Amino acid sequence: MKKIKVILKKRFFKKGKNNLFEKPRKERVRNGCYNGFTRCAFAMRNPLITSLNTGNGYVHCFKGCSKRSKPDFFERHLKRLIALLFLSLFLLSGCWNIVELENLAIVSAIGIDAVPESEEYQVTLQVLNPATIAKGPMGAGGERLPTTNFQSVGNSVVEAIRSAAKKVPREIFLGHVQHVIISEEVAREDLQKVINFIRRDPDIRLTTRIFIAKGHSAQTVVNTVQSLVLIPANAVMGKLTTNQSLWSSNIEVNIMDVYSALDSKGREPLINGILIEGEVEKGKGKPNYQYSQMLATIVIEEMALFRDGKLQRWITKDITRGISQILNEIENAIVAVDYSEKKEHIPIELIQSKTTIQTKFDGSKPIIDLHVNQIGNIADASEDIDLSKKEVINEIEGLWSEKTKEELLAVIDIAQKAGSDVFGFGDKLDIQHPKEWKKVQDNWSEVFPECDINVHVETIIRRSGMVF
Repeated sequence: MKKIKVILKKRFFKKGKNNLFEKPRKERVRNGCYNGFTRCAFAMRNPLITSLNTGNGYVHCFKGCSKRSKPDFFERHLKRLIALLFLSLFLLSGCWNIVELENLAIVSAIGIDAVPESEEYQVTLQVLNPATIAKGPMGAGGERLPTTNFQSVGNSVVEAIRSAAKKVPREIFLGHVQHVIISEEVAREDLQKVINFIRRDPDIRLTTRIFIAKGHSAQTVVNTVQSLVLIPANAVMGKLTTNQSLWSSNIEVNIMDVYSALDSKGREPLINGILIEGEVEKGKGKPNYQYSQMLATIVIEEMALFRDGKLQRWITKDITRGISQILNEIENAIVAVDYSEKKEHIPIELIQSKTTIQTKFDGSKPIIDLHVNQIGNIADASEDIDLSKKEVINEIEGLWSEKTKEELLAVIDIAQKAGSDVFGFGDKLDIQHPKEWKKVQDNWSEVFPECDINVHVETIIRRSGMVF
């Protein structure tokens, strides 16, 4: 016993800051320290406290007892990790494949056509002229057009683009491509085969817009210059944005949208059409800049329906708004309603629209219900129409609901006849009824035309536009 007491005295009564018994008993009890042989009771009840390591490798509980702990992996290898990170600064430094800006041929648009009586493709690259763009538009002293177009032919799109490098004095750069235009002939053959190069090319962004040229080749559309905007590709993008925000007859479709539709069993691609109005041949050069009224104008209208990656038919501009409304892509629009009593057109500004899709199965037959809620303002009306009467407003709301229902049913009928579910009804069935969807997903293009689709429209006219 005497030897044990001597050992305890040497171990626990040694002078120093870690001597537990030099602390007053009240302080040790307050901090949870009841003896000097184990960790304090407070630390044993709180795992967080026991994991707090100090620089000397001890675990402390406030002013209580301490216990030696093993250093973790990070502490043991800290110096090696710091040295490794320091060396990586020299090994991972960039700029090994840098290309100077003046050595790049920046492409703003791509056109893809089929070579007649051949299986080859012709690619048109719209390359920016930096010197001309820096000077400003043609009227500001520019001597050349802001872009130069290069054409090349190849067995594939990738080969044709690489072949264009023989004609371009700089390295071709596709990172700033605004849109890709595909001819109608190529789209009817196989869309997947043509745009597959975009999925593999690391430079082209997936947000790049895509169009189908109607009535003219993709090369002709790319070669047409426009006024107001210096770069033709930017003019096309501006028209698309304005068209969607003010008229809602078209929606922005990018490469990612087309990819997801081609990979989905419940949705088909839907792509905007692009065409030229006016004197096409005079729209290729300076004459299109020199008159107050352009001789040739690029117009974005109509939409192309696809089935199994091939173009089936076009949806005309008078009912394309129905697609935007079903897909909840509509932002603003003007709808003309024929007022039965006075036989006059009443333009209504659509300011808000929301479509909800509900699906169900009647046995093995899918049934789809569309619920459309739309709000608008009367933009103009004859003074003979008394808009202060509630029954007149209710009648106009009913006429607007009927017109919207007719537009939606018309565009749905066209899609069903083409067997092209561009609305994504199949994806809705997959979400809401996954078990039943597995039975019809493999032949959805044959089942979709037989579906029962019901449209319900609720309309509210918020402001009548009365003049006081």
